[in-house]
Amino acid sequence: MENCILFGRVSSLRFETPASKASGDTPAVEAQIISLTNEQATFECNVQLDNTNNSNKATISIYNLPANIKNLLKKNTKATITAGYEGENCSGTVFFGVIEKYKDSRNNEDIRTEITCTTANDEMKENKIKLSFPKKSKASSIINNVNKKTDLKNGEIKLGKDTVYERGKTLNGNVKKIFSTMARTTQSRFFISNRTVYFYPIGEVKKEEIQLITGSILTVEETDEGWKINTVLDHRIEEGVWVIIDYQNESLRQDIKGKFEVVKVNHRINAKQGDHKTEIEILTKIKEEEKAQEIKINGQKKRKTKKK
Repeated sequence: MENCILFGRVSSLRFETPASKASGDTPAVEAQIISLTNEQATFECNVQLDNTNNSNKATISIYNLPANIKNLLKKNTKATITAGYEGENCSGTVFFGVIEKYKDSRNNEDIRTEITCTTANDEMKENKIKLSFPKKSKASSIINNVNKKTDLKNGEIKLGKDTVYERGKTLNGNVKKIFSTMARTTQSRFFISNRTVYFYPIGEVKKEEIQLITGSILTVEETDEGWKINTVLDHRIEEGVWVIIDYQNESLRQDIKGKFEVVKVNHRINAKQGDHKTEIEILTKIKEEEKAQEIKINGQKKRKTKKK
């Protein structure tokens, strides 16, 4: 990001309609690609990412979208948002998912088409899986086989405990339910980012570390659990990455130094005004709610409540 031209903002949208096979009297339909840059269309995007197992979301608002393009943007059409700045490696994908719905509204002479997208609700909620696995099947093998039944990619599948199911395993439910259960029984976390599935042990770093440039920080706000930081848009920042920060504002008594996991991201892109921002949330404190811990006293486990 150091060599990027921060006033040379760029952004683009890419839609890929679903292909279908011939069936009876219905002919096959090929996928179609629609690409729009900030020079070709006026649009705004709000991308919301977090490291939970809920599907990430994006809202795309396009003004005066031609009817022939709008008619192609059906449910489950793949959507990609790219944004950044002029220069090598200065822009990249900030969201990849599918369309869930869209609606039109009128503002004076303009027609605003608002498109709601999710990373993988089509697979996580709508794709029902029914599989049986033999005795002594490993959790890692089961996860890989479930993923083969979806349109999702395998990211790093690293488990806290690769549980062996001595009596076999039967699965019946949607992908979110299955993966959530597998995460609990393997002492892991899972989430889906840009239609890629990740499992990793609880408390372990999954993604790369990013040095946050001090000069890119616009505002800093303290929260109950850490900090909310507004910066110029940085396409590299996703949920689950770790950022290295060395920031100090003496007048506001703000001092943040260290390496922190990003738990939430909000990319805001305004192609009309050329205004791109990234907001991140990092954790630096123990949560305020009471923490239940198991401790051993005289060889017996008892529950102890630890308050802030």
